[in-house]
Amino acid sequence: MFVGGILRGINKSYGFPYTPMVVLYGCLVAKFGAMLDVIGESSLILSKINPHMLLFIFIPVLIFESGFNMSWYVFKRCAVNILILAAPGVLWGAVLLAGCFKYILGYGDDEISWNGAFMLGSVLSATDPVAVVALLKELGASTRYNVLVEGEALLNDGTAMVFYQLFSELAKGN
Repeated sequence: MFVGGILRGINKSYGFPYTPMVVLYGCLVAKFGAMLDVIGESSLILSKINPHMLLFIFIPVLIFESGFNMSWYVFKRCAVNILILAAPGVLWGAVLLAGCFKYILGYGDDEISWNGAFMLGSVLSATDPVAVVALLKELGASTRYNVLVEGEALLNDGTAMVFYQLFSELAKGN
């Protein structure tokens, strides 16, 4: 939190974008963590955190924050575009990725079934533009564009989970 406060101060004073500074800080801690004593030790401990714990702590907070701060009026006006990006976009991404696994990368049926390829494609096609949304807000993009990107992020995670469950059940049946 201390480093986040310092980076936020740099952002306010000099106008450097906050998100790239956080990424750069993370890269530096990962590279030079052994030399950073307490910070390096704490980053090592955090790198071994259970992924399920991370999921259950941060995802509900991020979803709540996105939904709570979104303009309902603008969301209603963008709902059709958001739904087009979320549902068919994820399905189309899953189909393209499954095709890439099977045809371009050449995985045979003994390595991954079509349902398995669709399952993996549905997981990989769900984009999570949290950093993009933060950067758009920071740069002062229009509310309509922010709601479009953030609304799509909210709905495509759910769509990807539904497709994952569907293809998972189909893959178990093979």
